Amino acid sequence: MVMHKGGALVAGTLSLLVAACGDGGGTTPPVDGSVPLVGDDAAVTTPPPPPPPPPGPIDCAAGGVASFSGTVQALADRAAIAGARVCVLEHPEIPCATTNAAGFYLLACAPIGDAAISFEADGFASGVWLWRGVAGDPTDLSVLLARNSENTGYLSPTGVTYPDGSSALVTIDANGAVEGLTARLRSGSGHGAFYSADDGGRIDPSATFLEDESELVFFVARPWEGWSELEIELVAPGRTCSQTDGAWQARDGAVNAVRVPVRPDTETVIWITCE
Repeated sequence: MVMHKGGALVAGTLSLLVAACGDGGGTTPPVDGSVPLVGDDAAVTTPPPPPPPPPGPIDCAAGGVASFSGTVQALADRAAIAGARVCVLEHPEIPCATTNAAGFYLLACAPIGDAAISFEADGFASGVWLWRGVAGDPTDLSVLLARNSENTGYLSPTGVTYPDGSSALVTIDANGAVEGLTARLRSGSGHGAFYSADDGGRIDPSATFLEDESELVFFVARPWEGWSELEIELVAPGRTCSQTDGAWQARDGAVNAVRVPVRPDTETVIWITCE
């Protein structure tokens, strides 16, 4: 389980409206390329749309770019992780940064606006954070990474193997009046949702909604073939929720859905608050 530590919130929150939906879950996409609509009782399928085009290149030498800095530490003991790679997803033209002996990094070039920043370190679970890049001084983005063995043990009560070489871990960190909140995959396939008993980390495989504040929701999921993102629908009966960090608006503009980049064996975290 990778978690954020420090940094500013993404400018602008995404409102999540109350809606009714079926149970979460999912199956592997059929070989014909159609994808089951996750949560529907009927075996209705829809062909996936073509993947979105990649973003255009960033000219770091031209200026007018964002930057990020911070530390990368181990989740269990807060030990500095030296040699971790910090990169901007979908921008191979931007040089990656590497943490020093104190776990500090400076990523000197990143897009202005929405940026997907990845963190990788040997022996640790990789993570992707969606953050807003701004001009001027580097934006603080410090993170904690879990060891691969910690994620395997954490998810063991569900009977799901992770990491498995193909699936991504999507974590929703929910705060506020989250009682009754449910989540489901809106695209792709996989396992979930699984609801934890607390922030510290006990998953109840039989739970179907959140019971209290500061709980977590997990998906072990795979995107459509050719895609590198997933969409997730969140439902909070009688409440209004806002996404404060970690996700983008759904591609079709649905107000109760969020979109996150995913990579095999990599975790993405979404932070929401409900009232």
